[in-house]
Amino acid sequence: FAPEMNSAKLIPAGSDVVFEMHYTANGKESGEDRSKVGFVLAKEPPKYRLLTIAVADASFAIPPGDPNYEGHASMTFDQPVILLYLQPHMHMRGKDMEIRFEYPTGESETMLNVPHYSYLWQTIYYDKEPLSVPKGTTVKVTAHWNNSANNPLNPDPTATVRWGDQSWDEMLAPLVGVLVDRDTDPSEVTRRGPLLDFNGGPYVAAVHANGSPIGPTTLYPGATPAKPGEIVVLYANDFGQT
Repeated sequence: FAPEMNSAKLIPAGSDVVFEMHYTANGKESGEDRSKVGFVLAKEPPKYRLLTIAVADASFAIPPGDPNYEGHASMTFDQPVILLYLQPHMHMRGKDMEIRFEYPTGESETMLNVPHYSYLWQTIYYDKEPLSVPKGTTVKVTAHWNNSANNPLNPDPTATVRWGDQSWDEMLAPLVGVLVDRDTDPSEVTRRGPLLDFNGGPYVAAVHANGSPIGPTTLYPGATPAKPGEIVVLYANDFGQT
């Protein structure tokens, strides 16, 4: 990827490459799966490593009928990077998204503003020229969802909507494509806010496969207990290297 920048993705030796597709039943007979994946291998070690970073927040709960519910996410670069692209990502209730960079000098800049977001177009926005981003720059994301009956894509305006993989769930997870020096440790590139915010501070959180939280409702709205043998996803924050 981005060979013109002498960069590539790293697949460490011994890795399992998993190609995941999401399908949803629509009441019709299934068709033929024509999914394909291909790789272009670098002929020599590249100068840069390409990282795709999600600036995500999963703590939202969009009220029924709300036409303009606001969500936020943030991330800070702890290493200098070269910005290549930005890709907003929400689901069927996504309405708009703005991505701003706040620099360590105190200055800020709107990097991308999508006032009419559409789930039908998963657009990647490339910079005209790669942009050098200094260490300490914070990425601030502000987005809105339309959970009203006036949204023609809304599957259920009466639902309270939370994070999940299905199209009728929601996400706030724009992707940022950056280049770092080839030998940089990816775990040291960013410092994030928690994906699930439990009043700040270190935490470990568990969610079901659909992204909804696990636990009593007193812990987090919409939480439900895990079932015996259920596969769950664990998130942790602010514990340093493990």
